[in-house]
Amino acid sequence: MRFLQSIKRGSEYMELWPDEPVLTAIFQEMRYKKMMRFSRFFIPPVVAALLLWLYFNCGGLSGMYLIVTRPSTGSVTFYLALFTVILMIIILLQLPILGLMWFCLRSMQPLEPRQKIFYKRMMKLLDKEPIENPKMMDFVKCLNEGCTKLKDKEFLEWL
Repeated sequence: MRFLQSIKRGSEYMELWPDEPVLTAIFQEMRYKKMMRFSRFFIPPVVAALLLWLYFNCGGLSGMYLIVTRPSTGSVTFYLALFTVILMIIILLQLPILGLMWFCLRSMQPLEPRQKIFYKRMMKLLDKEPIENPKMMDFVKCLNEGCTKLKDKEFLEWL
């Protein structure tokens, strides 16, 4: 599977999970989904603050020009700080991508026996034909459809 396709599949899988409190206690995907939503708001301001800190510590554009053209003007501690900030920015920017890759891998896992039983029972309740070897993506689609179509959430107690 290609990189962008797996990112898209992971994002689709993450967004399919219904926001039900019962599911948070059972599945780890719900906790990761909350963490990913938090990171969408948290990471960009932190990266911007790190870039501003780097900009002002270098002395603006003229200071950056001097450091790049004459490396002897900077101190060793400054270069270590510069390297640390750049490394932190790279790590912060890759965290959401790694989270979506985890969601993609999780969506392709086969169901456990108890989940298969729930899946088949839910498909009967929705009047659909169940797949023979369902994956987690099929399970979540069924669960999401059940949460949106069925008014009574009693079926969540079967989990």
